[in-house]
Amino acid sequence: MGKETFYAWAAGFFDGEGCVLIELSKEKACKHGYRTSLHATVTQTSVPCLELFLDEFGGSIVSSQNKTPNGRRWAVQYRWSVRNENALAFLKTIYPYAVVKREQIEVALKYQTHSKDGKKFGNKSNPIPDEVMKARLELRKLLQNIRASMKTEAGDPN
Repeated sequence: MGKETFYAWAAGFFDGEGCVLIELSKEKACKHGYRTSLHATVTQTSVPCLELFLDEFGGSIVSSQNKTPNGRRWAVQYRWSVRNENALAFLKTIYPYAVVKREQIEVALKYQTHSKDGKKFGNKSNPIPDEVMKARLELRKLLQNIRASMKTEAGDPN
C-alpha cells in the first residue's frame, strides 16, 4: 500500500473510531495551575490495525477492560494515542482525507505548542503566555461543542 493510500485509510479509520481532544489537568508547577495537552486517539478491540498507526505516527497503545454498570465485562479495548506535536503531525497528515472529523481537525491544528521564535511552551524559561492558554481553552470548548453536536439519540438515524 502506498503512503497516500495509507493516509486515506488512516483518515477514514480515524473518522469512524478516532477522537481529538484537548485534555485539561491540574499541575501545580505550571504558571496557571493546570496544563493542557492535545490528544488524537483511536480505540479498537483489535491491536493489528492500531499497530499500523503506531508504526507510522508513533505514540503508544494501552488497553482497558471496561465493565458495564451491572459489572459485566465488555471486550478488552485498545487505544492508540499521540499527544501535542505528534498529534499535530498526525492530524496534518490525514487532514486532506478526513470527512467526518474534518472540522475537529481544523480546530485542533490551531493548537499552539511553540512560541513564534520556535521555543516549546511549558518549561520554566518559556511558560505558556496567558493569551495562548486562553486560546487553548477556547479550542478545547469548541472541540467539546462539535463532538456534542454530532451525537444522536438512540434510534434516531439523524
